[in-house]
Amino acid sequence: VLKEAANWGLLTPHEVPIFLKLQPIFPYFLRTRLNAAEDDLRQAIETAFREYYDGVGGELVQLLNSKDAQEKQMGQVLTRLEYENLMTALKMALSAQVSIWNIYVPLDEYMDMTQDHQRGLELSKNALNCLYKYSAEKLAENDLGSDLLRITDDIARHQLMLKQYLAAEESYLEILKQIEKLEKFEGKKRVKSRASTYHQLGGAVAQDQRQWEQAEKYYGKALEIQIEFNDRYSQASTYHNLGMVAQDQRQWEQAEKYLLKDLEISKEYNDEYGMGITLRSLSRLWETGERPELPAAIASVLGISAEYAEELLKQSRGIISFQPVPG
Repeated sequence: VLKEAANWGLLTPHEVPIFLKLQPIFPYFLRTRLNAAEDDLRQAIETAFREYYDGVGGELVQLLNSKDAQEKQMGQVLTRLEYENLMTALKMALSAQVSIWNIYVPLDEYMDMTQDHQRGLELSKNALNCLYKYSAEKLAENDLGSDLLRITDDIARHQLMLKQYLAAEESYLEILKQIEKLEKFEGKKRVKSRASTYHQLGGAVAQDQRQWEQAEKYYGKALEIQIEFNDRYSQASTYHNLGMVAQDQRQWEQAEKYLLKDLEISKEYNDEYGMGITLRSLSRLWETGERPELPAAIASVLGISAEYAEELLKQSRGIISFQPVPG
């Protein structure tokens, strides 16, 4: 069929291998035939299409989340090419009241990568509104509770990027309510979601609005949960943000304390990227002239000389990762 369509000039090669360009009349013809088909046949075709793109979406997510730059770039290219098909499959999945996860996620991540947060917000809101129309049996059958949380979190993130701070705060508070309602959402997953939500409330909502006291309250709640359940790695970013809140309030000693704690945990986990970010924050603190002993404190944490720590502070404004002393 494809070969015959190509012979008629309805299909031509695409610059991306394995893809084909369609002449506008061809999809119009196919949709007309589909709409004229009997209900059982049309439903079977739509189910096959939806399930096929459920698989495609899962593969795209792997590419988009790959640590390999070429694979990540390929994921962006393919998601752009498959955008309309994924959107069609998403509408079908929502209409059939089945899991939308593999189809929705690449679309949302593509919105993030292209910085199209307005469309991302519209996508997430529409998906969430449709999920709320699922029957209780459907929600339980497909275990969609975590999908509801993820999509609400996406809504809040897009709202933040669009500087809709009050709306984002409401979305995050809604997540906390949802977590408590989900019976199957237990154990570490529940704990990490609560801590992450409080962290987001602190940093992305209260801090951006310069509501320092509220920011500290939310961060403190996140840190309390992380410490209670020994989630030490997550503590690093919370300590970092607490340090930034303290620094914005000119609480220099407290800022140093929090940022050094962040640096200690990042070193413990050999997180060079995180260490680089923290060193840049520490360099800004050092430049105030309020903490002259900072290089010595950093040297103690990293196990290096004070002279080298001072050199790192001088250079860190232009680097993105910490490079240890050779040997």
